[in-house]
Amino acid sequence: MLPLVGLAADQPATLRLELQTLDTMHPEADAARDIAAKKPRCFSINGYGSFFPGVDGKEAERFCYRHEQNFRGTSDDVSSSEHLKLVNEAVAYAEAYNRHVLAHRTEP
Repeated sequence: MLPLVGLAADQPATLRLELQTLDTMHPEADAARDIAAKKPRCFSINGYGSFFPGVDGKEAERFCYRHEQNFRGTSDDVSSSEHLKLVNEAVAYAEAYNRHVLAHRTEP
């Protein structure tokens, strides 16, 4: 395992670890579980600025800012083909997860 300092500097390794804790093949199932546990999140991605894939509208953005979970290791400055693959995987996961949470949330 990389030391924390090295991990923070190694964006692909950081993002790989972030994604390992999720069911990337079934983000909607993760979202449904989190909603049922009353712990919904909205995943943000780092680019030029951070953004929420799959989120449109001011009301949805307000909800997401209150429940933000940032994908550490994402960036618009991609360091390798592996990093690009991981960023794309994080964006796809975040888009599906966020849309499910917004469609099924129990709070405004």
